[in-house]
Amino acid sequence: MSHSRTQVPDPQVALEIEKVKLQAMQLKLQYELAERESTKLKIQQHEQDREERGAERVRAERLQELHIQEAREQRQHELQVLQLQQGNPTRGGTLEKVRKYAKENLKNAQALMKSDYDLKAKAREFHEGDEVLAYFPIPGSSLSAKYHGPYTVKRKADEFNYIINTPDRRKTTQLVHINLLKAYLTQEPAPDQLGLACNVINTCKDETLETSDTNMCSSLIQASGVVTLPEVWWCGEGVDSNG
Repeated sequence: MSHSRTQVPDPQVALEIEKVKLQAMQLKLQYELAERESTKLKIQQHEQDREERGAERVRAERLQELHIQEAREQRQHELQVLQLQQGNPTRGGTLEKVRKYAKENLKNAQALMKSDYDLKAKAREFHEGDEVLAYFPIPGSSLSAKYHGPYTVKRKADEFNYIINTPDRRKTTQLVHINLLKAYLTQEPAPDQLGLACNVINTCKDETLETSDTNMCSSLIQASGVVTLPEVWWCGEGVDSNG
């Protein structure tokens, strides 16, 4: 009785076969992941397209509503004008309603502007007697403004406003928002003194000294005794004015 001999596979070949199987499984897994990611992107794109279409539809509906509202308001305005032209006895009431409506709109707009301005207010605190500089329009040029002062704080009106003494202006006390105020530092010259030049006449030595240093001007005045300031002008502008 003969027995057939079982052939033993080569271990190196078996290892290579396992490697190939493992690589095939990895490729299959990568393919499945890629398919899943592609499906996910397609779903996201579909949802985004649907949202955009919905947003466009909402915008279109809103524009349509605005057009309808504008048409109604225009028609109502035309009817009011027609009633006024025809001497409708109710025109007094109509005018009063229009005046009231405009007043309410103005009040609401002012409240919104004040709220927005207060939100931008810097966190600062002043006390009674503090010296401050105030940002006021320049006299004769209402469209231009600069810091004037110093002025003294009379009292705090509310969280964002102070009442200050302004003796050199038409109103001797004014309510000023905190955004238009800044502390006055005594070591700094007042804004009205910045950039000034002066001729100081020394009566003892009969000489004229020209300087733009306000501290030097003060020192010369004190040292000279009786002194006059015949000319004061702005540096760089060349415009003379009596001091």
